[in-house]
Amino acid sequence: MGMPPLEKGERQDKDTATTLYDRYASDIFTYTSRRLTNQQDAEDVLLEVFIAVLKTNMLDDLPPEQQLAWLRRVAHHKIVDCYRRQPATTALLPLHKVLETLDTGSTPEREIIQQEDYARLHQALETLPLKQQQVIQLRYSNNLRCKEIAILLHTTEGTVRKLLSRTLRALRAAMVSIGKER
Repeated sequence: MGMPPLEKGERQDKDTATTLYDRYASDIFTYTSRRLTNQQDAEDVLLEVFIAVLKTNMLDDLPPEQQLAWLRRVAHHKIVDCYRRQPATTALLPLHKVLETLDTGSTPEREIIQQEDYARLHQALETLPLKQQQVIQLRYSNNLRCKEIAILLHTTEGTVRKLLSRTLRALRAAMVSIGKER
């Protein structure tokens, strides 16, 4: 039987979505894959972003940098939605994956110093209770705001802020203690 032909406005929206996909899909996928632990989730979020493009007709009027900003903002919201659908324990990035994404510097000496710092940080993180480790990873590895973390942990934003503050103090103390041991 086949699909009915597209109306002129629908065809234009589809062309816009195709053009935007060709132009920005790799940027948006990189953005999502760095914030999600599962590649399939990153691909799903990418698809959801471009479905949102099909549902709006305002992107034609925006300059390219604003189009990309709009797409990234939608991706950010879709990533948050993805985390909301997951249990809090699966929202964590493995520590080795976090360490891989950090800048390693340009000189061998700096790289060695950073590796030692990362080892101390890793050791200090392991001394923290699981909930504090979660808050650190959600805030700094996954770049979530306190409000978003509160939603994931089913608590208030104020509680998350207090927990984050206490956790950072405990992490600093653990880092100092580990530094003195060496």
